[in-house]
Amino acid sequence: MKLKLTVISSLLLFFIFLLSTCTLGGSVEEILENANSDKLIFTLIDDETAYSISVRRYIPIYNGNYKLFGNVIIPASHNDKPVARIESFSNNSAMTSITIPSSVTSISYGAFYNCNILTRVFYGGADSTVWSGITIHGYSSQLTYATRYYYCDTHPGTANTHWRWVDGAPTVWN
Repeated sequence: MKLKLTVISSLLLFFIFLLSTCTLGGSVEEILENANSDKLIFTLIDDETAYSISVRRYIPIYNGNYKLFGNVIIPASHNDKPVARIESFSNNSAMTSITIPSSVTSISYGAFYNCNILTRVFYGGADSTVWSGITIHGYSSQLTYATRYYYCDTHPGTANTHWRWVDGAPTVWN
């Protein structure tokens, strides 16, 4: 029993040490304080005129990323500035679809690497011409191979090519 308590207390001290020495783009206290809030990180880019977005990383003892389940919706803006770049959603094994606003102009290298069940992309632009203007760097094949839908307020006349908002969720026009 004494050995078991010694092992448990040693592990506890080790985890406290890790928490007190690691930094993750913010203080450990900030990360722990926001552990149950938004799992997205917004970083100012382009001379502070726009933001990039990525998934907050776990504290290193967990060895991975926060998992974003189901459809992930990237906002078009943050603090009144556009979200222009997607940095990293890699290794997210629970994300099935993603909604990308038309404000996004660049997707970083490996941003969707190993997102193996990502099958649908809801893009805020009206057609493939706008989509092809996005710079998509390598190792994001899950994103480029996923079925892509383009935004349209009214029925586009063809089924299964466009989407709209229904009760706050992207919904494919049939």
